[in-house]
Amino acid sequence: MGSADRDSHRQSARTVREAAGQRLANLQTSPRTALLIALALEAAAVLLDLLVGESLVVTYMLGPLVAALIGDARVTALAAGAAVLLTLASGVWNGNIDEGGWAIRAAAVAIGSALALGGALVRASGARTVRRLGILASVAAIADGTRPLDRTFDDFCRRLVPELADICVVDALIDGEIRRVAVAATGPRADWIEETIASRPPPKVDAPTGSARAISSGRAQLIRQLRDDLLRGISHDDEDYENLLEIGPRSVAVVPLRARGRALGALTMITADSGRRLDDEDFVFLQIVAGRAALALDNAGLFRELSSVEGQLQAVLHNLVDAVTVQKPDGGLVYANQAAAEMLGAESAEQLVATPPGELVSRFRSYTEDGAPLDVERLPGRRALRGESAEPLLVRAVNPATGEERWRRVKASPVNQSGGKPELVVNVIEDVTEVKRAELTQRLLAEASRALSASLDSSATLQRVAEMTVPRFADWCSVAIPGDDGVLEQVAVAHADPTKVDLARDLQERNPRMFEDLGIAAVIRGRTAHMAAVPDELPRRAGGDDGYYEPLEGLGLRSAIVAPIEGGGEDALGAITFATAESGRTFDAQDLAVAEELARRAGVALVNARLYEQRSAVAHTLQQALIPNDLPEIPGWRLSSLYHPAAEGTEVGGDFYDAFRIPGGWMLVIGDVCGRGVDAASVTALARHTLRTAGALSGDPVTAVAQLNSSLLERGGDGICTVATIVLHDSGEAEIVSAGHPPPLLVRGAEVLPLEQRGPMLGFVRDPTWPVQRLQLQPGDQLVLYTDGVIELEGEGERFGEERLRATVSGAATPQSVLERVRAAHDAFSAHPGVDDLAIVGVMRTGPSSPAAVRQAASSSAA
Repeated sequence: MGSADRDSHRQSARTVREAAGQRLANLQTSPRTALLIALALEAAAVLLDLLVGESLVVTYMLGPLVAALIGDARVTALAAGAAVLLTLASGVWNGNIDEGGWAIRAAAVAIGSALALGGALVRASGARTVRRLGILASVAAIADGTRPLDRTFDDFCRRLVPELADICVVDALIDGEIRRVAVAATGPRADWIEETIASRPPPKVDAPTGSARAISSGRAQLIRQLRDDLLRGISHDDEDYENLLEIGPRSVAVVPLRARGRALGALTMITADSGRRLDDEDFVFLQIVAGRAALALDNAGLFRELSSVEGQLQAVLHNLVDAVTVQKPDGGLVYANQAAAEMLGAESAEQLVATPPGELVSRFRSYTEDGAPLDVERLPGRRALRGESAEPLLVRAVNPATGEERWRRVKASPVNQSGGKPELVVNVIEDVTEVKRAELTQRLLAEASRALSASLDSSATLQRVAEMTVPRFADWCSVAIPGDDGVLEQVAVAHADPTKVDLARDLQERNPRMFEDLGIAAVIRGRTAHMAAVPDELPRRAGGDDGYYEPLEGLGLRSAIVAPIEGGGEDALGAITFATAESGRTFDAQDLAVAEELARRAGVALVNARLYEQRSAVAHTLQQALIPNDLPEIPGWRLSSLYHPAAEGTEVGGDFYDAFRIPGGWMLVIGDVCGRGVDAASVTALARHTLRTAGALSGDPVTAVAQLNSSLLERGGDGICTVATIVLHDSGEAEIVSAGHPPPLLVRGAEVLPLEQRGPMLGFVRDPTWPVQRLQLQPGDQLVLYTDGVIELEGEGERFGEERLRATVSGAATPQSVLERVRAAHDAFSAHPGVDDLAIVGVMRTGPSSPAAVRQAASSSAA
C-alpha cells in the first residue's frame, strides 16, 4: 500500500476517534501549550500579588485548575508543583513567612492543586474510555462484511494505533496458511516500519511462537518486556533480527481471532517509539477488540466468497447474448447487463439502470405481434410485479430515431418476499428479429402466393395482396398499372385506416398523372427504387397547388420501396409501392428482397390472369355462339330455356342445348362437356353440330348420340360429354335417350317423376348401347331437361341436389314458371354464384297440332 493510501486511512482513523470523543477532545490542547497557559496564569497571579501588595496566594491555584481542564495529568502535576513552590516563596516577598496565615494559604494551594491533579486523572481516564468506546464502535462499523478482506483489516488496524499501541499486525488463516493481511504503524518512522513488517514472511502454521501459537492454541499472550533473546528467537536471519532491533519493540500482546468456534487468525499489538508498555487493562481491551476483529474477518471471508460468486454471476450475465434486467416494484431497474444496455439504447449498463422507466419506454414505439400499439402494463415484468401470471410476450419495437425494427421475446420471473409478494422481477429479453422476420417473410410470401393463385381476377388479386402486406410489412401499399392511354392508374391501395385509403384514391382522381410525377414510371422502365428515407421534397413532385400536395405531405412517409411488376417484356406491367409512415420504421436490404419477391410473384399472377382473361373471352364468345338465342316454336308444344354462365373469374364450361326439326317430329338436346375453357368450347361445337346433323338425317336419337360418340373417340379421348335427347312426335309421344346425363324430370301437376333410364357417357366407350324410354304425354305434362350445374350449386354445407329440384318444380304450370322457380330457389339457397354453367330447357304438351301449323314450323326450322 502506498503512502498516500496510508495517509488517507490515518486521516479516516483520526476522524472516527474525534467523532467518538468530540466534547472532551475539544477541551484538550497540546501538553506544551497547556503548560505554558498554566504557568502564564501563575506568573500573572504572582505579578498581581506583588502589585497589590497583599497576599493573593489563593489565585495561584488558577494554573493547576486550568491545566486540569485543557491539559493532561502530567501538565497538571507540573502546574500544581509550580503553584505550591510559588506559594511557599510568596512568604518571602510578602514578608509573612513567620505568620500562621502563610502556612494555611500554602496548605490550601497544595490541596487545590492536588484536587486539580485528581480531576485531570479522572478526566484522562474518561477520555480514554470514550476513545476506546469509539474504537469499538468504529470496528463494529468496519466489521459489517461489506468490504474486501484487505480493506477491512487495514481500516481496522488504523483504528487501533496509536491509541492502544504503536504497531498493529493482523495475520489470517486462509486456505491452511497464515497470511499477513494488514500492518499499521504510527510515528515518524511509520512508513518504514510498515514496509519492514509487511515484507517479513508470516510464521508457519506449526511455529511455536507468535501468531502461529495463538492461532493453534487459542490463547492470548502479553509480554510486558520484550527481551533480546525473544527477538532473536522469532527472527528468520540476522538481517531480520537487525530490523527488529531497529524497530525497538518494548512490549507485545498477541490475541487469537476466533469466530463460530474456529481459528481465523491473530492480532498482534506492539509498543515501540512511544516508550510506553502494554498493561493488563490494555490486554483485556485487546481481547474484546479481537472478538470484533474475528467477526470482521469472518464476514470479510464470507463477503469474499459472495463477491467471488457475484463476480462469476456478473461475468456470466455480462456475456449473455440475451438481455437481462432486474426491475423494482416502481418499474425502475436495479440491474442490467451489457446486452440489455445495447438492446435498449444505452451506452452502458450503469446508464441504463439510471434511466427513468418512463424515458426508457418512450425510446421505442412498441407493438404487439398483431400490430396493435403495446400497452406497457401488458409487459410480463409489470404483470409479475402485480402478482399476475406473466406469460412470455412477443414485442415488435421500432426505434423512431433510426427506424430500426426489432422483434423481442420478453419473459419475466418474480423474486418473491417471504409473504409471497413480488419484491423484484427478473426480465430476460431475447432478440428474435432474424427468426421472426424469416417466419413473417415466408408466411407473407406463402399467403401472397395462395391469394394470387386463388383468383384470376387481376384487380381483385392485386388489391388482396396490397391489403395482406398492411400492416405486417408496410403502412402503405399501392399498385399502379398503365392504362389504355399509357398513364399509370392506381388499381389497388391499402392502409389500416380506411380514411387514408379514400385520401389516396382522391389524390389519384385529382391528378391522374400523380404516379408519373412521383417518378414511379421510371421504375417500370428500370430497377427497383429503395428510399431508406423519403426525401422531404417528394410530395411536391406530385404537382398541383398547396391544397393538393399538403395532404400528401401530411402522410408523413418515412421510407419506401417501389418494385416493378415484371411480365417478361422490356417494360414491367406495373409497379408496387410499399411505404412506412406511422410505424416509424425504415426498410432495409432484407425488406428490399421481400418487396422484389412479392412484385415478382404479382407479375407472374398478373400475366396468368391476363392470359386467362383472354382465353375466357374467347371461350365465352364461342359458348355464346353455340347457345341459340331463341328456341323454335313447335306446334302443340311450349318451350322455355335458361342458360347461366359460371361465376365471374372461373373458366367457361361446356353446357349447351338445342332444338331442331327431324323427320316425323322435333329433337331437343341438352349436354355438358367435361372440361373448361377453349378446349371445352370446341368440343361443345362439335357435339352440337354432330347431334343436329345426325339427328336431322336419321330422325333417331340413338343414331345421333352414337355418331357423336364415334366423333369424340376419333379425337383421341380428349373430349368427353354427357347428353340427353328427347324426340317429340306430333302425336304427343316422346322418346328419351340419356347418355350419362341426368335424366329429364316429368312434371305432371304436383307430381314429379324422375326418368331413371340412362346409358354410358359419350367419348368413353366404343359401341355402347343406350336404352330408349317412350312416354305418351298429355296436355299439361312437362319435361324438364337440365345440366349438373343446377343440382350441384353449393350452399351452407350442402348442395342443391335432385330432391330440392323436384320439390321446386312441383306444381309449376308452365315451362316459364319452372325456370322462374329454379332461379328463385337458387338465389335463396346460396348467396354466391356457382362455379359451373347451368342450363335448363322446359317443354310442355299443349295439345294436338294442325297439319298447317306443322308445315309452317317445319319451314321455319329449315330456314
